[in-house]
Amino acid sequence: MKKNTLFWILVCSAVSLMLGQSCMEDPQPDFSKPSVVAISYTPVSFGSVRLRCSLSNTFFKECGFYYGTKEDLSDKRTVRASVNGKTAEALLSDLEAGFYYYQVYVDGGRTVTTSDISPFIVPNVMEVDADGFDLGYAESDIQIMVETSLPLTVDLGGASWIKETKTKGLETYHKVFHISRNTEVEARSAIIRIASQNGELAREVSVRQSGGPIPIPDANFKKYLVEIFDTDQDGEIIQKEAARIKSIEVSTDTISSLQGIEFFTSLTKLSCRGSWDSTQGKYLGQLESLDVSKNTALTHLECGGNQLTVLDVSKNTALTYLYCYNNQLTALDVSKNTALTRLRCRYNPYLTEIWLKRNQTIAEFEYDKNVATIYYVD
Repeated sequence: MKKNTLFWILVCSAVSLMLGQSCMEDPQPDFSKPSVVAISYTPVSFGSVRLRCSLSNTFFKECGFYYGTKEDLSDKRTVRASVNGKTAEALLSDLEAGFYYYQVYVDGGRTVTTSDISPFIVPNVMEVDADGFDLGYAESDIQIMVETSLPLTVDLGGASWIKETKTKGLETYHKVFHISRNTEVEARSAIIRIASQNGELAREVSVRQSGGPIPIPDANFKKYLVEIFDTDQDGEIIQKEAARIKSIEVSTDTISSLQGIEFFTSLTKLSCRGSWDSTQGKYLGQLESLDVSKNTALTHLECGGNQLTVLDVSKNTALTYLYCYNNQLTALDVSKNTALTRLRCRYNPYLTEIWLKRNQTIAEFEYDKNVATIYYVD
């Protein structure tokens, strides 16, 4: 009986010893060895890059990246990745701009697998090769070169006449924009804003397009203007050309309309007279109307020898010289033209009244006896 008891005591002790030894051991789990399927990087902002890798399975203990500035990663630093399924990624921040190298490591439990070493770039600049464009009214294409490794956005500020047509490149983007023809007389402008997707840095490029041709319906008037003032020799007069013109002297013998003159806003002298034909005994000017309300810089207006029935110079307050003889005027109001020193309005057979400002003095004032009344207004 004692021998059986001793036997069972020895057996239990041996089992207890074996169990105790087993509990103290901590062998590594038997993870299946994963492989790196793909690696990539994405610039996030200036000084920040997101590293990413795809793995063959999810049976691993840890995943991360080695990175450094030396090609062999002898100066490597380590960052542990966050894992979502078979994808692992890590965000590197506050890096100096320049070239770096990185490598994925995957700890499978018993072994560590690494990928090939690959380069990545930390951007801190976005260079644009143009500040602005000054374009004619015709349709055209412009190209803007942007040097950056950041993903970009483009904002045209609502300018429907500009269309982004294509982008070429990776580290250097060649962005091409199509500019529609400007069919309006007025010039137009817009700002092309090119920015990193996170908005940390942006560049603005101005685009200005000149106005289209000024509508000048009278062919002879247009011919005169083009022959003298068409600086770009395109057979048209645009607002930019018109704005430079200070003086126009043209015969109205073959011109019946000066429509378009309103765009010549810098004009200080306008002479649009008809010539005298002694054979017919009359002036040959064909103008029946004349609108100079937009030509507020005028100081000298000579429109005699035409067929004008109305002449409104109330907006031309800088006038010093007004010759409107030999027309069909019935009334003339120069009460707003207090700078006048010369007024010649003879040979207007239907002119019966003239309006002046009270105490207005005109050094050279010529009118006929058919002017029955001169009114003075305050």
